[in-house]
Amino acid sequence: MTKLGFSLALLILFCLALGTVLYAIKARPVTKLFVYKTTPSGALYLEALYPAQQAPERPAILFLFGGGWVTGHRQQFLPQARFFASRGWLSVVADYRVASRHGSTPQDALADARDAWAWLQSRAGQFDIDPRQMVLAGGSSGGHLAACMASGCGTAPLSPPPRALVLYNPVLDLVAARPQDGFSTGEMDLIRQMTAEERERLSPWRAPGHAPGHHSGRAASQPLCELPIPRLLIYGDQDPLYRHYLTQPCGDAGEPQVPLGVATWEGVGHGFFNEPPYTRQTNELIADFLQRSGRLNPQAPQRDAANANRP
Repeated sequence: MTKLGFSLALLILFCLALGTVLYAIKARPVTKLFVYKTTPSGALYLEALYPAQQAPERPAILFLFGGGWVTGHRQQFLPQARFFASRGWLSVVADYRVASRHGSTPQDALADARDAWAWLQSRAGQFDIDPRQMVLAGGSSGGHLAACMASGCGTAPLSPPPRALVLYNPVLDLVAARPQDGFSTGEMDLIRQMTAEERERLSPWRAPGHAPGHHSGRAASQPLCELPIPRLLIYGDQDPLYRHYLTQPCGDAGEPQVPLGVATWEGVGHGFFNEPPYTRQTNELIADFLQRSGRLNPQAPQRDAANANRP
Protein backbone atom coordinates (compact mmCIF):
# COMPACT_ATOMS: atom_id res chain seq x y z
CA MET A 1 0.00 0.00 0.00
CA THR A 2 1.34 3.45 -0.91
CA LYS A 3 1.75 6.17 1.70
CA LEU A 4 -1.19 8.04 0.11
CA GLY A 5 -3.39 4.93 0.19
CA PHE A 6 -2.49 4.29 3.81
CA SER A 7 -3.34 7.88 4.74
CA LEU A 8 -6.68 7.66 2.95
CA ALA A 9 -7.51 4.43 4.77
CA LEU A 10 -6.72 6.05 8.12
CA LEU A 11 -8.88 9.06 7.20
CA ILE A 12 -11.81 6.82 6.26
CA LEU A 13 -11.50 4.87 9.54
CA PHE A 14 -11.35 8.14 11.48
CA CYS A 15 -14.46 9.47 9.75
CA LEU A 16 -16.35 6.25 10.41
CA ALA A 17 -15.37 6.31 14.09
CA LEU A 18 -16.29 9.98 14.38
CA GLY A 19 -19.66 9.32 12.75
CA THR A 20 -20.35 6.51 15.20
CA VAL A 21 -19.48 8.73 18.16
CA LEU A 22 -21.60 11.63 16.89
CA TYR A 23 -24.55 9.31 16.25
CA ALA A 24 -24.28 7.91 19.77
CA ILE A 25 -24.18 11.43 21.23
CA LYS A 26 -27.16 12.51 19.14
CA ALA A 27 -29.17 9.40 20.09
CA ARG A 28 -28.44 9.78 23.80
CA PRO A 29 -31.44 11.13 25.73
CA VAL A 30 -31.21 14.69 26.99
CA THR A 31 -31.64 14.79 30.77
CA LYS A 32 -33.09 17.68 32.78
CA LEU A 33 -33.61 17.99 36.52
CA PHE A 34 -36.65 19.67 38.07
CA VAL A 35 -37.82 20.47 41.58
CA TYR A 36 -41.39 19.20 41.75
CA LYS A 37 -41.99 19.77 45.46
CA THR A 38 -40.47 21.50 48.48
CA THR A 39 -40.97 19.81 51.86
CA PRO A 40 -39.81 20.75 55.38
CA SER A 41 -37.01 18.24 54.77
CA GLY A 42 -35.90 19.91 51.55
CA ALA A 43 -36.55 19.90 47.82
CA LEU A 44 -37.62 16.79 45.92
CA TYR A 45 -36.45 16.27 42.35
CA LEU A 46 -37.55 14.43 39.30
CA GLU A 47 -35.27 13.71 36.37
CA ALA A 48 -36.74 13.80 32.87
CA LEU A 49 -35.05 11.94 30.02
CA TYR A 50 -36.11 13.33 26.66
CA PRO A 51 -36.01 11.11 23.57
CA ALA A 52 -33.56 12.20 20.88
CA GLN A 53 -36.33 12.58 18.31
CA GLN A 54 -38.94 15.20 19.09
CA ALA A 55 -42.59 14.27 18.64
CA PRO A 56 -45.86 15.87 19.77
CA GLU A 57 -48.00 14.10 22.37
CA ARG A 58 -45.51 11.33 23.00
CA PRO A 59 -46.10 8.78 25.77
CA ALA A 60 -44.52 9.16 29.20
CA ILE A 61 -43.53 6.77 31.96
CA LEU A 62 -42.83 7.64 35.60
CA PHE A 63 -40.63 5.30 37.68
CA LEU A 64 -40.71 5.11 41.50
CA PHE A 65 -37.67 3.50 43.14
CA GLY A 66 -37.66 0.86 45.86
CA GLY A 67 -36.00 0.69 49.26
CA GLY A 68 -38.71 -0.19 51.75
CA TRP A 69 -39.69 3.48 52.31
CA VAL A 70 -36.41 3.63 54.28
CA THR A 71 -33.74 4.22 51.66
CA GLY A 72 -33.29 4.30 47.86
CA HIS A 73 -32.83 6.89 45.13
CA ARG A 74 -34.39 7.78 41.81
CA GLN A 75 -31.24 6.67 39.98
CA GLN A 76 -32.23 3.03 40.52
CA PHE A 77 -34.44 3.17 37.43
CA LEU A 78 -32.15 5.19 35.15
CA PRO A 79 -31.32 2.11 32.99
CA GLN A 80 -35.03 1.48 32.42
CA ALA A 81 -35.65 5.18 31.81
CA ARG A 82 -32.90 5.31 29.18
CA PHE A 83 -34.36 2.28 27.45
CA PHE A 84 -37.81 3.86 27.07
CA ALA A 85 -36.38 7.25 26.13
CA SER A 86 -34.49 5.52 23.32
CA ARG A 87 -37.88 4.30 22.06
CA GLY A 88 -39.51 7.70 21.94
CA TRP A 89 -40.92 7.99 25.46
CA LEU A 90 -40.44 10.82 27.90
CA SER A 91 -38.99 8.84 30.82
CA VAL A 92 -39.07 10.27 34.33
CA VAL A 93 -37.49 9.08 37.59
CA ALA A 94 -38.64 10.79 40.77
CA ASP A 95 -37.44 11.15 44.32
CA TYR A 96 -39.73 10.89 47.31
CA ARG A 97 -39.08 11.12 51.05
CA VAL A 98 -37.56 8.08 52.79
CA ALA A 99 -37.08 7.43 56.49
CA SER A 100 -33.28 7.30 56.53
CA ARG A 101 -32.87 10.77 55.03
CA HIS A 102 -36.08 12.57 55.92
CA GLY A 103 -37.51 10.81 58.97
CA SER A 104 -40.62 10.16 56.90
CA THR A 105 -43.38 7.56 56.79
CA PRO A 106 -44.85 5.50 53.93
CA GLN A 107 -47.78 7.93 53.99
CA ASP A 108 -45.36 10.81 53.32
CA ALA A 109 -43.80 8.85 50.46
CA LEU A 110 -47.23 8.23 48.97
CA ALA A 111 -48.13 11.91 49.15
CA ASP A 112 -44.86 12.79 47.39
CA ALA A 113 -45.40 10.21 44.65
CA ARG A 114 -48.90 11.54 43.98
CA ASP A 115 -47.51 15.07 43.80
CA ALA A 116 -44.81 14.00 41.33
CA TRP A 117 -47.47 12.47 39.09
CA ALA A 118 -49.71 15.54 39.34
CA TRP A 119 -46.76 17.87 38.65
CA LEU A 120 -45.84 15.98 35.50
CA GLN A 121 -49.40 15.61 34.27
CA SER A 122 -50.15 19.31 34.76
CA ARG A 123 -47.17 20.15 32.53
CA ALA A 124 -48.05 17.83 29.66
CA GLY A 125 -47.83 20.68 27.17
CA GLN A 126 -44.41 21.76 28.42
CA PHE A 127 -43.08 18.21 28.02
CA ASP A 128 -44.92 17.46 24.76
CA ILE A 129 -46.63 14.42 26.27
CA ASP A 130 -50.15 13.07 26.00
CA PRO A 131 -51.57 13.10 29.57
CA ARG A 132 -53.84 10.19 28.60
CA GLN A 133 -50.80 8.06 27.72
CA MET A 134 -48.84 8.21 30.96
CA VAL A 135 -47.67 4.91 32.44
CA LEU A 136 -46.88 4.47 36.13
CA ALA A 137 -44.14 2.06 37.24
CA GLY A 138 -42.45 1.19 40.51
CA GLY A 139 -40.33 -1.43 42.23
CA SER A 140 -40.86 -2.99 45.68
CA SER A 141 -41.95 -0.10 47.96
CA GLY A 142 -42.11 2.07 44.84
CA GLY A 143 -44.41 -0.58 43.39
CA HIS A 144 -46.51 -0.26 46.55
CA LEU A 145 -46.77 3.51 46.01
CA ALA A 146 -47.67 3.09 42.34
CA ALA A 147 -50.34 0.49 43.14
CA CYS A 148 -51.76 2.68 45.92
CA MET A 149 -51.92 5.68 43.59
CA ALA A 150 -53.87 3.69 41.02
CA SER A 151 -56.18 1.89 43.45
CA GLY A 152 -56.72 4.77 45.86
CA CYS A 153 -55.73 3.22 49.20
CA GLY A 154 -58.46 5.18 50.93
CA THR A 155 -57.99 8.35 48.89
CA ALA A 156 -59.30 9.18 45.45
CA PRO A 157 -57.53 7.11 42.75
CA LEU A 158 -55.62 9.05 40.12
CA SER A 159 -57.95 10.73 37.65
CA PRO A 160 -57.49 10.27 34.82
CA PRO A 161 -55.90 6.92 35.71
CA PRO A 162 -52.52 5.79 34.39
CA ARG A 163 -52.62 4.31 30.91
CA ALA A 164 -51.03 1.20 32.44
CA LEU A 165 -49.39 0.03 35.65
CA VAL A 166 -46.02 -1.78 35.77
CA LEU A 167 -45.07 -3.24 39.15
CA TYR A 168 -41.69 -4.84 39.85
CA ASN A 169 -41.96 -7.21 42.86
CA PRO A 170 -44.42 -4.83 44.55
CA VAL A 171 -45.41 -4.72 48.22
CA LEU A 172 -49.18 -5.13 48.08
CA ASP A 173 -50.29 -6.20 51.55
CA LEU A 174 -49.09 -4.44 54.71
CA VAL A 175 -51.47 -6.38 56.93
CA ALA A 176 -49.67 -9.65 56.21
CA ALA A 177 -46.11 -8.19 56.20
CA ARG A 178 -43.64 -10.32 58.19
CA PRO A 179 -39.83 -10.36 58.58
CA GLN A 180 -39.73 -13.85 57.06
CA ASP A 181 -41.21 -12.34 53.88
CA GLY A 182 -38.08 -10.26 53.41
CA PHE A 183 -39.08 -7.11 55.28
CA SER A 184 -36.16 -5.47 57.11
CA THR A 185 -36.26 -4.26 60.70
CA GLY A 186 -36.59 -0.67 59.52
CA GLU A 187 -39.44 -1.56 57.18
CA MET A 188 -41.28 -3.50 59.86
CA ASP A 189 -40.84 -0.60 62.29
CA LEU A 190 -42.56 1.73 59.84
CA ILE A 191 -45.41 -0.73 59.31
CA ARG A 192 -45.85 -1.36 63.05
CA GLN A 193 -46.14 2.37 63.68
CA MET A 194 -49.36 2.33 61.66
CA THR A 195 -52.73 1.54 63.13
CA ALA A 196 -54.48 -1.63 61.97
CA GLU A 197 -56.83 0.56 59.94
CA GLU A 198 -53.92 2.32 58.26
CA ARG A 199 -52.20 -0.96 57.36
CA GLU A 200 -55.40 -2.21 55.77
CA ARG A 201 -56.08 1.04 53.98
CA LEU A 202 -52.55 1.17 52.57
CA SER A 203 -52.77 -2.36 51.17
CA PRO A 204 -53.79 -2.07 47.49
CA TRP A 205 -54.54 -5.80 47.51
CA ARG A 206 -57.38 -5.25 49.95
CA ALA A 207 -58.79 -1.80 49.02
CA PRO A 208 -61.02 -1.25 52.07
CA GLY A 209 -64.03 0.92 51.42
CA HIS A 210 -64.77 -0.81 48.13
CA ALA A 211 -67.02 -3.55 49.47
CA PRO A 212 -70.76 -2.93 49.35
CA GLY A 213 -72.17 -1.71 52.64
CA HIS A 214 -68.84 -0.26 53.79
CA HIS A 215 -69.43 3.31 54.99
CA SER A 216 -66.17 4.52 56.47
CA GLY A 217 -66.45 8.02 55.05
CA ARG A 218 -63.21 7.58 53.08
CA ALA A 219 -62.93 7.87 49.35
CA ALA A 220 -63.75 4.54 47.73
CA SER A 221 -60.77 2.43 46.68
CA GLN A 222 -60.60 -0.33 44.12
CA PRO A 223 -58.61 -3.54 44.61
CA LEU A 224 -55.58 -3.91 42.37
CA CYS A 225 -57.06 -7.03 40.76
CA GLU A 226 -60.15 -5.08 39.67
CA LEU A 227 -58.53 -1.95 38.27
CA PRO A 228 -59.82 -1.19 34.75
CA ILE A 229 -56.31 -0.51 33.38
CA PRO A 230 -53.61 -2.84 32.01
CA ARG A 231 -51.36 -4.16 34.81
CA LEU A 232 -48.09 -6.04 34.62
CA LEU A 233 -46.56 -7.64 37.73
CA ILE A 234 -42.96 -8.85 37.54
CA TYR A 235 -41.45 -11.27 40.07
CA GLY A 236 -38.50 -13.55 40.62
CA ASP A 237 -39.92 -16.92 41.63
CA GLN A 238 -37.64 -17.04 44.70
CA ASP A 239 -39.01 -13.75 46.04
CA PRO A 240 -41.11 -14.21 49.22
CA LEU A 241 -43.44 -11.51 47.87
CA TYR A 242 -44.17 -13.73 44.88
CA ARG A 243 -44.99 -16.65 47.15
CA HIS A 244 -47.36 -14.36 49.03
CA TYR A 245 -48.94 -13.28 45.73
CA LEU A 246 -49.63 -16.94 44.92
CA THR A 247 -51.74 -17.28 48.07
CA GLN A 248 -54.28 -14.85 46.64
CA PRO A 249 -53.57 -14.26 42.95
CA CYS A 250 -55.70 -12.11 40.72
CA GLY A 251 -58.23 -14.41 39.11
CA ASP A 252 -61.02 -13.36 36.81
CA ALA A 253 -61.78 -10.19 38.76
CA GLY A 254 -62.12 -6.97 36.84
CA GLU A 255 -62.95 -6.37 33.22
CA PRO A 256 -61.93 -9.36 31.08
CA GLN A 257 -60.81 -7.14 28.19
CA VAL A 258 -58.24 -5.34 30.39
CA PRO A 259 -54.85 -7.11 30.30
CA LEU A 260 -53.33 -8.44 33.50
CA GLY A 261 -49.87 -9.92 33.08
CA VAL A 262 -47.85 -11.76 35.72
CA ALA A 263 -44.32 -12.50 34.53
CA THR A 264 -41.88 -14.57 36.56
CA TRP A 265 -38.18 -15.30 36.19
CA GLU A 266 -36.90 -18.62 37.47
CA GLY A 267 -34.23 -18.98 40.11
CA VAL A 268 -33.98 -15.30 41.08
CA GLY A 269 -35.23 -13.26 44.00
CA HIS A 270 -36.24 -9.76 44.97
CA GLY A 271 -34.81 -6.93 42.86
CA PHE A 272 -33.35 -9.22 40.17
CA PHE A 273 -34.37 -6.76 37.44
CA ASN A 274 -31.64 -4.35 38.56
CA GLU A 275 -28.91 -6.67 37.22
CA PRO A 276 -27.94 -7.84 33.71
CA PRO A 277 -29.21 -9.65 31.75
CA TYR A 278 -32.53 -9.20 33.55
CA THR A 279 -32.70 -5.43 33.08
CA ARG A 280 -32.75 -5.85 29.30
CA GLN A 281 -35.12 -8.83 29.44
CA THR A 282 -37.65 -7.06 31.66
CA ASN A 283 -37.40 -3.88 29.58
CA GLU A 284 -38.26 -5.78 26.42
CA LEU A 285 -41.09 -7.63 28.10
CA ILE A 286 -42.61 -4.40 29.42
CA ALA A 287 -42.32 -2.70 26.03
CA ASP A 288 -44.11 -5.62 24.42
CA PHE A 289 -46.84 -5.68 27.08
CA LEU A 290 -47.50 -1.97 26.62
CA GLN A 291 -47.65 -2.38 22.86
CA ARG A 292 -50.12 -5.23 23.13
CA SER A 293 -52.16 -3.20 25.60
CA GLY A 294 -52.61 -0.40 23.09
CA ARG A 295 -49.53 1.71 23.78
CA LEU A 296 -47.64 2.35 20.53
CA ASN A 297 -44.10 0.96 20.65
CA PRO A 298 -43.21 -0.36 17.18
CA GLN A 299 -39.71 -1.51 18.13
CA ALA A 300 -40.87 -3.91 20.83
CA PRO A 301 -40.23 -7.61 20.13
CA GLN A 302 -43.23 -9.93 19.89
CA ARG A 303 -43.55 -11.94 23.07
CA ASP A 304 -46.36 -13.05 25.34
CA ALA A 305 -46.17 -11.01 28.54
CA ALA A 306 -49.15 -12.49 30.33
CA ASN A 307 -48.35 -15.22 32.83
CA ALA A 308 -44.94 -15.74 31.25
CA ASN A 309 -42.19 -17.79 32.85
CA ARG A 310 -38.78 -16.45 31.92
CA PRO A 311 -35.55 -18.47 32.09
